[in-house]
Amino acid sequence: MVTVSATNLRKHLFEYLDKAAAGETIVIQRHNQEVARIVPTLPPN
Repeated sequence: MVTVSATNLRKHLFEYLDKAAAGETIVIQRHNQEVARIVPTLPPN
């Protein structure tokens, strides 16, 4: 699990999307409070 600030996510969005595509969960924080997560999708059946 990777934690990132909303500001850093905005600057490096595609880097974090690549991490999610590789199976990593991204925790997004604003003012040191968790506000959202980017999670990998489930593989198609």
